[in-house]
Amino acid sequence: MSTPSNLYAEKIYSEHPLVLWALDDTLDYKSLISEAQRDISDSWTVSNATATLESQPLKEPFSNSALTLIEVDVPLAETLEASIISPNILNFNTLEDLETFTIGSYFYSNSVYLQSVSIGYEYTDPSTSQIVQELKTFTSTLYKKWGFISETFTIPNVSAQLRIVFKVKIFEGSGLTSENQFYFNGITLGQWNEEFNTYSLNGITETIVPSTVSIYGGLDAVEAQAYGIAEDSGYYITEGGLKCKNAGIPLVYGASGATRLEPYADASLIIPGKGFLNKCGQYNDYTIEFWTRIAANTLTPFKIFGPIASNDGLYAEDGFLTLVIGNEFASHFVGEWFRPMLIHIRLIRNSASLLINGEEVLSLSFDTSTLLLPEELDNNGDSQDWLGFYASTDVYPFEIDCVAIYSYQVPVTVAKRRWVYGQGVVSPEGINSAYGGTTAFVDYPFANYTANYNYPDFANWNQGNFDNLTTTSTSLRTPEYSLPEIFLDNKTLQDLYDDNQEIQDNESGPFIENKFLSFRPNNTWNSENSYINFNRFNILTSQVDSFYGVFSSHNLASEELLFKIYNPVTGNYFSIIKDSDEIKYSLTYNGTTDLLFTSDPITANTIFAVGFNLIELSNNFGGSVSAFFGNQNVCCGR
Repeated sequence: MSTPSNLYAEKIYSEHPLVLWALDDTLDYKSLISEAQRDISDSWTVSNATATLESQPLKEPFSNSALTLIEVDVPLAETLEASIISPNILNFNTLEDLETFTIGSYFYSNSVYLQSVSIGYEYTDPSTSQIVQELKTFTSTLYKKWGFISETFTIPNVSAQLRIVFKVKIFEGSGLTSENQFYFNGITLGQWNEEFNTYSLNGITETIVPSTVSIYGGLDAVEAQAYGIAEDSGYYITEGGLKCKNAGIPLVYGASGATRLEPYADASLIIPGKGFLNKCGQYNDYTIEFWTRIAANTLTPFKIFGPIASNDGLYAEDGFLTLVIGNEFASHFVGEWFRPMLIHIRLIRNSASLLINGEEVLSLSFDTSTLLLPEELDNNGDSQDWLGFYASTDVYPFEIDCVAIYSYQVPVTVAKRRWVYGQGVVSPEGINSAYGGTTAFVDYPFANYTANYNYPDFANWNQGNFDNLTTTSTSLRTPEYSLPEIFLDNKTLQDLYDDNQEIQDNESGPFIENKFLSFRPNNTWNSENSYINFNRFNILTSQVDSFYGVFSSHNLASEELLFKIYNPVTGNYFSIIKDSDEIKYSLTYNGTTDLLFTSDPITANTIFAVGFNLIELSNNFGGSVSAFFGNQNVCCGR
């Protein structure tokens, strides 16, 4: 059974769920080393020292793991380094695609001559037959106490056997090996186990999903034991790596942690469905209850919970939760993600509803008799009456806790009470009374913080200053820009699109993989006068500071206009022209043309950029340049 110390689970278990999963199972990491392999005295190669299995307790952190005594030889020089190397543990190719692995161990020094201790690994390079070592060295003055050493390494791209390496380096001065005693205990090897290896030795206990479970039968998993005496186990999927981890900040009062689902192509956690949204329970009443903390950044609906054999269930999309049953669906705007939420999905005849934190937020109406629900068994005779929880890279992090199935419709008042069960905490006055304490306040008057000023609750968004954002009293959004006009003489816009599409994958571009636009995609365009025109230069909601363009030219002998910023009222204009292999910046003002800048020579068929910063340009040239760009609202660009 599950850990009985979950206070929330104890309370709701008394309200007669069909089955409850407190999700308190050990689910931290896969251990890649066995207990037999941790015994350094057995088959490890030890140099400049001796290794024996210690039988006398030393208050070691892991009393159920091998405690090995290392006695380093007496140094004959200034220092001596003892080397301790394991036999082959595993092949790097068998490691999961997590990029790293971690080696750790508790280490005890009973010597004042300790200089450093190293931890790492070695392998024999198959291409050179040379031994390659990767070590992390810790300079230490540890004496008569335990310390933990650990390091995370990148998986080498080689097919070879990994061997664990420890090294202990001591100063000269000792006359006896008994003065150079060191101990190792609780050696760990795993992936993504950095937060667990100080207290978890063997990680998870794996099993196999029963072959009678549709889709998931035969996969590696960890059993999710039901709370109490029920035997309806669920399964955390571990095929190809852990798809769930039990750690972090609890979602409910009295729990030890939460279950975080990792992105996976299928369900990360499956539980027996008890007929929920399945043919075998089509006319029964149900309530599914679970706590969750979720962040959804997907613009397309993603199923986070529901039957494994149908598309029914609960979906997350951007700021919405959507309940889908058959052809019916309804959505609720969540708003702020990643806050604890108590979810209830209630299913009765011809109706379903979704409760969040004890409030009914949506409901569905349908004809129960016409629902197309999955059969209890698939064509192979395997059970489809299972429910799954799903996570993806766009719906992450996704944490759940205390999943329960009830054979009745949980009333709203009961749901609210359970919300208090999970989020309510003991009042400080009660704690003070029990333990004779006093309350210390951490509040704005004492911490010298300013008061919160929330938008748009206490003030309108449009009261602030914004750069390239459009505001109303209650919303922020990006501006709606109008597209420029494309002027073509005798061609159509579709001609431009089609002819440019044809030349994207040949040598016409500066690089084959670059996408580009050309007003001369083929010879039929040579006499066409084509350009893109912005009807005003100041297209942003704030002042334009700079602009640029990226070009390439095949014909350096010609003269080509790249940019022209003009004032339709005065006729003054600023232009950037490619003249042979040079880029020239000019201003024509009141009939006089001034050449402002000439670039270094460019090369044919290569990318080059042109543009400028308006403030720098005006500061450097002043006069007519500053006057021309002083009023951006009347300027146009092409």
